[in-house]
Amino acid sequence: MLQISKILLRGHGVKDAEVVFESGANVLAGESDTGKSHIITYVDYVLGAKDLATEDAGAEYNIFLVEFKNLSGERLTLARKRGENSLQVHRKGIDNIAEAGDFIQAYRTGKSTKPDVSSILLPFAGMKEARLRKNVDGHTQRLTIRTLSLLFLIDEVSVINIYSPVTGKKDFDFTPRKRAFSYLLSNTDDSAVQATESDEIAKAGLRAKLDLIALLIEPLEKKRLRGLGEADEHFDDEALDRAIKTLEAELERVSELRDIYHQDSLENANRAIKVESQILGSEQLLSRYDLLKQRYKSDLNRLDFITEGAFYLNELQDVACPICDQLITPEHALTHQEGFGLIRDSAVAEATKIRTLGESLDNAIADLNSHRTKFLREKQQLEREQNSIDLKYKLSISLGIEDELQRLNKLISERTEREAYQNDMERLDNFIALRQEISDQLGRSAAPKREWSALPTENLRKLCAHVENVLNDWNWKGNRTVEFDEKKFDILVGGKPRHSHGKGVRAILYSAFAIGLLKYCAAEGYPHPGFVIIDSPLTSYMKKKSQSITGQLGEIESDVEMAFWKSLVDIPKDIQIIIIENKEPPSDVAKKIHYEWFAGEHAVGGQRVGLIPTI
Repeated sequence: MLQISKILLRGHGVKDAEVVFESGANVLAGESDTGKSHIITYVDYVLGAKDLATEDAGAEYNIFLVEFKNLSGERLTLARKRGENSLQVHRKGIDNIAEAGDFIQAYRTGKSTKPDVSSILLPFAGMKEARLRKNVDGHTQRLTIRTLSLLFLIDEVSVINIYSPVTGKKDFDFTPRKRAFSYLLSNTDDSAVQATESDEIAKAGLRAKLDLIALLIEPLEKKRLRGLGEADEHFDDEALDRAIKTLEAELERVSELRDIYHQDSLENANRAIKVESQILGSEQLLSRYDLLKQRYKSDLNRLDFITEGAFYLNELQDVACPICDQLITPEHALTHQEGFGLIRDSAVAEATKIRTLGESLDNAIADLNSHRTKFLREKQQLEREQNSIDLKYKLSISLGIEDELQRLNKLISERTEREAYQNDMERLDNFIALRQEISDQLGRSAAPKREWSALPTENLRKLCAHVENVLNDWNWKGNRTVEFDEKKFDILVGGKPRHSHGKGVRAILYSAFAIGLLKYCAAEGYPHPGFVIIDSPLTSYMKKKSQSITGQLGEIESDVEMAFWKSLVDIPKDIQIIIIENKEPPSDVAKKIHYEWFAGEHAVGGQRVGLIPTI
């Protein structure tokens, strides 16, 4: 909630005009034509009213500023120039403004989403963004200050009028004003409401559905006429079940064959591993034998060389003897004749031994080659046996299962075709029924009338109790029981509608309703701007603007008027009530509230003449 701290008027070459207000109760009283009633006009203009009356007393002023404060102590000032649709917003009090503020719109038009008074001021007052239903079809619009204005800005004409204090005169805002009141009453907006189409739009949609259904029905009706799928009406489901069971048995047999195949393949693989191991071992031995054979051959060549070398020693001259390292001469050779013979004999004996070992090695190689050839033939045999096992397994499976699979696929295809035909015929019947239903609906209203829920009873009861408390404080005479008429959106007191009274009573009851609603919202923690300005709740004027209002003046009883003034002393500081009146409050009340008197042309002793200061 928020409150008004100050209203300031500025113009070129004239002294500023300002009025200051405080929390709780405020009374601005004075003579006629002192500018009191223009206070509401200026506040309304700053809050987004489209026009500002040109005949107002402040015609020489062209800038209007209103300073607000919220319950958190924050300050916000809105400033609007005469004739402009934009405002400046300052996040501070009027006295602290030293530069231009942020520009916003007074109100949005079309699909604009630019900041305006409502998007700035409602959040400042702690009111969340809300949606309000604007017509019977459920279309919604956003909550704005303008929609709420009748509940907190009550001018001297509205207060005595016969129209609802919630909706005012019936116009395009009639439904949104009702829903705004419901929002304050229940703290629940219409965000969840889903809009319905208008009757013509709904009928156009139904005709489009009929065209689509006709397109869907045509091929299905042709199919029914041709009788496609009817040959399968007597499809033998038992035959399909038997085929499935046969296939299951065959699959079980195949499973057994697979186990046998795996066992045979495993045994064959084990044998193949053993044979492969034998072949590998033979090849490794052959490789070693070949190396040994090469060694024998090398040793024989060396021994042959030694044996033959003894015959050539006598031919060598002027060389060192390999035995005694002396020069070899014929006489010297004779000294080693016996030694050379022993060497030759040893070499011959060693060569003979190696040749014997070589013959044994050749026999071992031949025998090993024979075994390797045998293992290779065994390996080839095992490969042929594995191929035979594979072929036997494949033939065993294919011979037993292919025929059953083919038969099963045929049965499934037949049943699928029959079920598809049956589904198509069911769809055709559904389309025909839907076509008839839509045709019947086209003959009626395409968009059924929606019934909207009533205002919450318990919340209304609490609100009426607050209004009753206000009337009790004002010492209202007679039956003070307050009820709310949901058809008229107005209160009844003692069973009598507010609008059936004279102007004076209508004014006091409108005031009681507005103040009671403010107190109810504050007590429940529900959304409300937080202040109420009421112009002339105790005085029924016969000015030009109000002469067309029906009903007697209806003077307020003196004790009710006195109780009204005294009740202002107890207004709590978390809300704000501003009363604009011709009548003065009692002096003891004036001392306890914020009170200001406009003395008019009879002002004396420094009294304020009016809203517009005199030089």
